[in-house]
Amino acid sequence: MCFVDLTKAYDLVNHQAMTAILREYGVPQKLLTIIEELYSQTWCQVRSAGETSERFEVSTGVQQGCVLSPLLFNCFLDKILREGMRTLNEGLTINYTVNKRVFLTCRDKTLASMSIQDTLYADDLTLVAESWGDLQNMVNAIAFLFLIGLLELSNLLNGGHG
Repeated sequence: MCFVDLTKAYDLVNHQAMTAILREYGVPQKLLTIIEELYSQTWCQVRSAGETSERFEVSTGVQQGCVLSPLLFNCFLDKILREGMRTLNEGLTINYTVNKRVFLTCRDKTLASMSIQDTLYADDLTLVAESWGDLQNMVNAIAFLFLIGLLELSNLLNGGHG
């Protein structure tokens, strides 16, 4: 396992890319409209030492303290991870059966298997692999994603206009 610190990553979420991802993930239009309204025409000012800056528009980042922010961030990051790691075969393979018993015996046959590559909660990312080499490949892919992937995904979802 590798724990990745995504501190400040909440600030990188492009609002237009986020709504495009939510639309792609099948979020109902009514809820999508509410989220778009929550994030459209957001302006800020900075107050320091008794002085206030000119106001400026905020087009990236999920809102701090909002109960939706961890979910919105995870949808955004999930899309990036899926795009970046879809060609990797690394991960932790879990074999399972679908019988109705809680405990399995050595005679039970596994009917299916799945591979887990990562877990996400809020801004905490954990990569999971069966070997150090596989884990290193995943870390390299994640590093690449964070260097250029966020920008490319935002440009792609904005119709190529960054």
